[in-house]
Amino acid sequence: MTDTIPDEYWGFPITHYPLMYTNHAISTRLEAAYTGSRHLYHQIAAPVAINDISKLADPTLGPAAYNELISSVTLKKLKEILELTHYPSNYGKFASPELVAGCITLMSSLKPLPLAYEYGYLCLRVMVIALNACLLKYGSYLDVVIQHMKAVSSKEYLSTFWEGSARLISREFIDGNSGTPLYGVLTSSPRSLWTTPLMDQWDLHTLLYLLHDDKKNLFIALQQADSLGLSGVMFVLRGYVESKRVGMEEHDYKHSFYGPYSRVLYRYRLVVPNFGLEPGVMKYLCNKPPVMCCLEEEETIDVGDSRNLMQAYTLYLESNPSERCAATVFLFQLVAPLMVPGCEDLIPGVLGATLPVFWNSLSTYSPSIVIESLATFLTMFSNIVEPFRLKGVEQPWVIQLEDQIIINDTVELMLRVTLLSDSSRKHRGKADESKLIDTIVERLTHLMLSAPRQHLIDRCEKLGSFYDWSNYRQIFRPGSPGNPVPDGCQYTMLNYVFKGVFGQQWEAKLASLRIVTGHCYNPRCPAPVDAQFICPTTGAVYCSSKCLALSWTYAAVPPSVK
Repeated sequence: MTDTIPDEYWGFPITHYPLMYTNHAISTRLEAAYTGSRHLYHQIAAPVAINDISKLADPTLGPAAYNELISSVTLKKLKEILELTHYPSNYGKFASPELVAGCITLMSSLKPLPLAYEYGYLCLRVMVIALNACLLKYGSYLDVVIQHMKAVSSKEYLSTFWEGSARLISREFIDGNSGTPLYGVLTSSPRSLWTTPLMDQWDLHTLLYLLHDDKKNLFIALQQADSLGLSGVMFVLRGYVESKRVGMEEHDYKHSFYGPYSRVLYRYRLVVPNFGLEPGVMKYLCNKPPVMCCLEEEETIDVGDSRNLMQAYTLYLESNPSERCAATVFLFQLVAPLMVPGCEDLIPGVLGATLPVFWNSLSTYSPSIVIESLATFLTMFSNIVEPFRLKGVEQPWVIQLEDQIIINDTVELMLRVTLLSDSSRKHRGKADESKLIDTIVERLTHLMLSAPRQHLIDRCEKLGSFYDWSNYRQIFRPGSPGNPVPDGCQYTMLNYVFKGVFGQQWEAKLASLRIVTGHCYNPRCPAPVDAQFICPTTGAVYCSSKCLALSWTYAAVPPSVK
């Protein structure tokens, strides 16, 4: 069987079917709603298929009846059930706990990996829609969501359904004293919605391990077929996992429940579609783990899965550059242990997508958070990257990594966070923060020297980096009247960077570069050519801080550059 020819029973394989269920593809099909006899056929055939699947939830079902029912649920029947989503009024037919349990039983019959083919994925889709419908019905919100769906275009039916589910779930997170009631949700609606489907504990256990054991295919399906909202499933499983904590040893609990749940949860966090409050609900679930936040990863992961996760991390940050720096570090902690040999070419992209987040965080979050997050990230990143480096071997990805450090102005980022630290040092313990800043400088310099030193020098000269760094060094020179933080560490930090780049003879080599040239703005300068110092206030060029001081002393009006 080839990837382009579907199997009669299983449908297309994982390499093909996700593209058939993207949000765009689903929306296009929803716009082409069936009418007439075909619509009538689906209205009759789909409930029959739902009934067959629901029978699988019967615990008294014998082996013969079980096998007969499994065989009777064909790919065609699953598609007929999903055709009901063409009309908002049909979503109430999914609100059946037996349908949820039956789909889980059906998926568990697919060996060894339920999501390897289209059949298993359609089982998952039906189950997720049914579980969310149960949540909405139990929360007295299903009718409200259906009315919302009727008020939008047909291509927005599913996204409105997922948004409504996430909205109801988010009510669980609202503080009753300060939260705003959700429109259309009854104030008397039940709490603890995770028990909504009234599912057997074993069904929830089975679902958890179905998703975990096939998490590679699940991740591919969710990443490419971006039309499925899993916040309801993850919310219900979270409640189940929490309920198992009582009376268990921490190691056993972590191994049997928290670990499997978290691996599925965090993978979905990287590819969550933008359905209203769906991303917000997932952020909450990830930020509020059941018990512990440290997760021991599984022993092995294949290259394909590792590459998918790294690409998803990079794409997520490129699409969400305003993500919180602390949340970004948390996401990297999840991806970092899964970076394996064979993925080296993706490492520069990971760094290139992460650094802008720290730049964007400077104006939003407290300096202490940015400094701590940056130090943590650079430490983890350098520790992860080090084993991939081969001494004496030229590796293209190392060159690209170095380019990302320079292109993203990482030295300037270090200066900026130290300036923020100095401006608010009264509010924090300086000693601890100084250690973090030292860590940032050391780790960054170490990363910069990953590539051959001469390449770094050539690259910095070409991009004008030495020109800028030299000017910063002049500005932050102790005793300079233009130094905004006379007691700061910026000058020492820049010296450390230059020493790392040029070695022990860095001062002589720096002087020989003659990076900046200009005419000294001090009219009393005896040698006004080849000026190298730029005033941080006016932008005027001087040959030294002494000339700057003289110019300001004797000028009636401080000079400025227009």
